[in-house]
Amino acid sequence: MQYYIDDDQLGRIIVKVRRGSHTISARWHDEQLHVNVPNGTPTAMLRQFLDSHRAGILKHRRPAVSFHEGQVINCFGCTVTLGVQDYKPKHIMIKHAGASNIIVSLPVGTDFDSSYAKQNISRVLQKLMEQEAPKRLIPYATQLAQRLGVSVKGFEIGRGKQKLGHCTSKGVVQLSRNVMFLPQDLVDLIICHEFAHLKHLNHSPAFHALCNTYLGGREKELETRLKHFPWPILQ
Repeated sequence: MQYYIDDDQLGRIIVKVRRGSHTISARWHDEQLHVNVPNGTPTAMLRQFLDSHRAGILKHRRPAVSFHEGQVINCFGCTVTLGVQDYKPKHIMIKHAGASNIIVSLPVGTDFDSSYAKQNISRVLQKLMEQEAPKRLIPYATQLAQRLGVSVKGFEIGRGKQKLGHCTSKGVVQLSRNVMFLPQDLVDLIICHEFAHLKHLNHSPAFHALCNTYLGGREKELETRLKHFPWPILQ
């Protein structure tokens, strides 16, 4: 069960009732705040939670995603340029211009600020990065493993949104296609995090010490940057 409440600062909030839950929690998703509440939570109690945690909630709010004609989106090893076209009015057209630039053309008259357009553009960009990741992200991760002396059974590309990486018990490192939207040092963070899991399948002090070594002492700094990274797509 879910319902909505409106807040002057937080906007329209999706409230989900969770049976068996005992606490109220909140997180941002696609520019909208989602709040989970135990069954039977009074609205007054929910409002009190929002007021008491408002500063922290707003702190974790990422900048709104925006698109416009001519926009260049920098990805890992390639760029995507947004344009318009009137050749196929109901279609989004994709063209590769050289080895590292991809042109995504939307129908003339597209309202780039609309929720519908943002969702469609984000979906197309993620599919493109799923295609690009095997030839850009995996070779880079392979070279990084060799440089750090890490033994990896293999790499796979996944579709995780919140979970950007995973290390299997068999030693395979899975990297989300969304990692392609990160700058190189944050890409290193995701990869090295999973490399550390090859030896420590937990988040113990030993795990963090190893991850920090791989990252040249920058683990905490990069973790903070990742938390506030302005994603160019709806997540």
